[in-house]
Amino acid sequence: MTNSTEQQIATALEEVEAVRDELSLSTEIRSRTADVYASAAIENLTDGRRTRLTVAAAVCIGSREVGYPRPTERVARAANLEAKNVKRALRCFQEELDRGFTETPPASYVPFLCSDTELGSEIETEAVELVQELPDAEQRGVHPVGIAGAAIYLAADGDVTQRTIAEIAGVTKETIRVRLADFRSEVVE
Repeated sequence: MTNSTEQQIATALEEVEAVRDELSLSTEIRSRTADVYASAAIENLTDGRRTRLTVAAAVCIGSREVGYPRPTERVARAANLEAKNVKRALRCFQEELDRGFTETPPASYVPFLCSDTELGSEIETEAVELVQELPDAEQRGVHPVGIAGAAIYLAADGDVTQRTIAEIAGVTKETIRVRLADFRSEVVE
């Protein structure tokens, strides 16, 4: 590794610290993010890209690998970036880095979203149970964070608005409404 690569990684770590509080990044997530970023730098995937952008993609991957994912839209907002650019960098990293990527299950987003809304652990538990009751076919090909948001909305039973959930999850109110319809037709009687 060259000195410029080491400097680039040091700058990236500063960027991770800049979004740490807003995204509630644990030490484990920050460590994994640094590992992802270092792997990307070694593979020259960071060349020609803004450090903040590549860090945002690394945060998305690192948090998913640890099992506590952050919505891409929220990561983009915390880093003052457009979500489409973060998603593009994320796809590039996923294609080029051999890290064994899998789909992120909707239930894994519930803890972060609940903590962000300051809802209790009972609501978190109920939301996870709702997601697990949804048939796998209903979870495929849809925005997993939208499913998690809809489950939290149902579990909260009026303690939080669809707008609030949508903003925290980084999706539209329409996404929450569509996912609510899925729950109501498949799970809630």
